[in-house]
Amino acid sequence: MKTFLNLLRKEWSENAKYFLYYYLVFTIIFIGLVAYVCYQNYLDFHSSFNESDISVIVLYSYLVGGIIFVYLGYYSLFKKERIVQTLTLPVSNLQKWLCFFLIYSILFFVVNFIWSDVLDILAKTFTSSLDFVEQEQMEDVWSYWKRRISSSFAHGLGFLLLYLFFFVQSVLYVGLFHFKRYGIIKTLFIAIVIGYLFFEYTNSVPEFFGGYGNAFGILTEYRIDEDEYFAIHKYYSSDLVNHLNETFMLSVPIILFITSYFKLKERELR
Repeated sequence: MKTFLNLLRKEWSENAKYFLYYYLVFTIIFIGLVAYVCYQNYLDFHSSFNESDISVIVLYSYLVGGIIFVYLGYYSLFKKERIVQTLTLPVSNLQKWLCFFLIYSILFFVVNFIWSDVLDILAKTFTSSLDFVEQEQMEDVWSYWKRRISSSFAHGLGFLLLYLFFFVQSVLYVGLFHFKRYGIIKTLFIAIVIGYLFFEYTNSVPEFFGGYGNAFGILTEYRIDEDEYFAIHKYYSSDLVNHLNETFMLSVPIILFITSYFKLKERELR
């Protein structure tokens, strides 16, 4: 345990500056976006703000930041001048993988969650104080934060964001540990192509049968009933099918993370 903590301390001390740089840039972009939204609302004579206008960068920060930090962690772990030093530390493969996961996945998500919420609350407070905005009774910080979080998870957005974050990271873990060169480019290219084909397929099925182009139409069954109109009827999948699908979707990142651990072992042996 002591060796593992030393490894965590060593990795954090060498790469904490990347967190500082990233959140400095993120804060500057966020302030710029808030200023732009305020200016546009002022020009358009809007008297209120849509929270989604300001919060959109927060959503992207999880995915974009997750990609950036996985690559930074990979670069730190495998760059030439450190490869012998890092891979020969007296720790197990599992400890090395856990160190990578705790710093560049878990810690990043927690810090991003806290800092993005702080910025969002400050932006909400600022926009509510503008002269051309209708003054509403401003909630205290704790009440606003609880309402926003509960609303996000009540509508499934919080769970979707959490899932997408770890899914994207798990894909990058496998790709970066598998490819020897240009791992980030190859992994992103393959992931984009597969994602595009998946959504094209799931959209084409409902559209072909007269549906509404739901990206998750794969959960819907279409059947031609032999009635007098030869109508196409839409049946939603059973609860069992939905539960099986949810179980499968949740298991994919776990399987990919486990696969990445074995890829790390192969990387060390090579």
